[in-house]
Amino acid sequence: MKHRGILVAVVGVLIGTLLAGAGVRWWMARARRPAPVTTAPHVDGGAPIPHVAVTLFDPAPDSDDLAPVQQEIPKVTDRSDHARLVVEAALERAVLPAVGLWPVGSLLRTCFLTPGGDVIIDLTGLPPQGLGGGTTAERLAVQALVSAVRTNIPGATSVRFLVDGQPATALGAHVDLRGPLAADRDTLHPGGR
Repeated sequence: MKHRGILVAVVGVLIGTLLAGAGVRWWMARARRPAPVTTAPHVDGGAPIPHVAVTLFDPAPDSDDLAPVQQEIPKVTDRSDHARLVVEAALERAVLPAVGLWPVGSLLRTCFLTPGGDVIIDLTGLPPQGLGGGTTAERLAVQALVSAVRTNIPGATSVRFLVDGQPATALGAHVDLRGPLAADRDTLHPGGR
């Protein structure tokens, strides 16, 4: 019985050694194989991608209002793509710590431009407690996106907000988002038509 246990142990060690050796050989052969050569697509130095200037909005330093800032986005011919790029640029700017209108992590999920001129902004990544910061902060955050739409998207008549694909009633507790918003120079108001 004792010899049988020793024999089983020796066979186990031999099998383990063989398997380990095979694994090491496989790994070494794989490590010696040259990495596949990949080449970047050929860029012929052709014309740069055309851009267009858009007006976005930051908090004004000395008031509870917004101040225009210029930025460039890629120029596209499709109106819906243009609307998406405008809203995307406005939101990306608004989450910058130096601007701070929207919480970091807020993202544009999608953006639609309807034939009637409604711009539907679907956001994601918002904190469960909303935007925070009080009435003025929430108004400026919403106004920055609505103003970017009003200023840069010809034919846009109103803005509707969704959060994760669902209609937004508010992004905090202060600005009512149950209907479409039209923007004039100073206020947000329901309607748009």
